[in-house]
Amino acid sequence: MGVVGTTAFSTAGEAFDLIRSLLNDRDIPSVFTIPQTGAARLIVNVATITLATPHPFQVSDIVQISYTSDPSFTGTQRILSIPSPTSFTYANVGPITTSGNGTVSLIIQGDVYTDAVLVPHVNKAYRKVQRKLLKGGSPTATDEITLTLPLGSFWLTDSSNPQLPTDFIAPRTIREKISGSSAFYAPYMRRVNQIPDCPPGPYNCIFSWFDDELHFPGATQDLDILLRYEKGSLAISDATSIITLRSGLDVVSSYGAYYAARAIGSKSVDVQSLLSDAEQEMDEFLSMQSHSRQYLPARRRPYGRSNRGRSFGWT
Repeated sequence: MGVVGTTAFSTAGEAFDLIRSLLNDRDIPSVFTIPQTGAARLIVNVATITLATPHPFQVSDIVQISYTSDPSFTGTQRILSIPSPTSFTYANVGPITTSGNGTVSLIIQGDVYTDAVLVPHVNKAYRKVQRKLLKGGSPTATDEITLTLPLGSFWLTDSSNPQLPTDFIAPRTIREKISGSSAFYAPYMRRVNQIPDCPPGPYNCIFSWFDDELHFPGATQDLDILLRYEKGSLAISDATSIITLRSGLDVVSSYGAYYAARAIGSKSVDVQSLLSDAEQEMDEFLSMQSHSRQYLPARRRPYGRSNRGRSFGWT
């Protein structure tokens, strides 16, 4: 069952933008003009840039020096120190001299955490949220498909005909009926550890799941099965990819920001705070999922009765 992109689903590009905001890496122009005598090497091999106005730079920020009268001052530089609100220093090979003019631009904004850099971190966050949803039993992490098993079919695999869905992770429930009939599906098939060695019947009634394959006794007629399964959403590849978690933008972005900051390093954010925020977002997201299930028409089975494969004991 395909997912059609709607306003309910966010794109990976929206996650990238939010992550850059969380990591103070927004693409905001930040260009400063160097005065006529604003570039100088007051000591050998260390340049000092003095601007006419205060700057927002910090130690270890990466800046681009351009168009100075003396080209030996230009290039991509990492700030060593901030002597005053209007000046900064960086390593610069050369003798003591004075120059000026040109510009200084902060190039880390929107340039460190680019889309290409963020893709693997957002995918890691995306998978983590899906795993937590699966663990919490959320229906958001499941899908349902109808397949026809020809008579004598003993298994469903990634290469059988028919085959398991490409986003299949593990089975939740399976029901069956005579293929093409208008009859209701039979009760849920029972999951067993091993298929018994016995003559086949008109229905399978049981199934086993191991070695990433579904196994059946093999029925004596074609059967339609209604397979509900735990699904894994496709990985994102670029900014246009859809995150198929309804209202899941914030939690995926929060985890993505944490993973990116931890992997690359960030001087302007607290990595542990990012993790705390992500965990809080996850708790709220799971709470929202749980709250929505409280309004489903359901009744609790009495204790002692078999749930026949149903999750959580609800009917």
